[in-house]
Amino acid sequence: MVNKTLRTDIEILRKILKHQEGLNETMKMLNLFSLNDIIANNVALKALALDIGQIGELTDKLTEDTIDSFRRINVKLAYSIRNRMDHAYLSVKPQEIALTAMQLSGKDSIDEIKSRMLYCVSCSK
Repeated sequence: MVNKTLRTDIEILRKILKHQEGLNETMKMLNLFSLNDIIANNVALKALALDIGQIGELTDKLTEDTIDSFRRINVKLAYSIRNRMDHAYLSVKPQEIALTAMQLSGKDSIDEIKSRMLYCVSCSK
């Protein structure tokens, strides 16, 4: 296992950002503008679940300092949903996937990830 440091957080946050971009791309390509649009589209749910699962997996590799710094993004929820998708898929409701995708892909969440990346870069110099 790699030691968790602010320096390792930089690369992990970059990967999370890529998956946030993936969420936005899926919603844009499939014209998903609301919770109901997402819930009604099985293809979207599966695509979004993939990016949410990856974000959840990556959050487990972040330092506690970084996780605790988030105010507008609930990365622990992404990790929880990832675990349930991997181990008890049927227990994850479409509404949970849709709400989590909307939260993780929102401008505030993306800005928070970018801000934390800048912080980690400044501390690791």
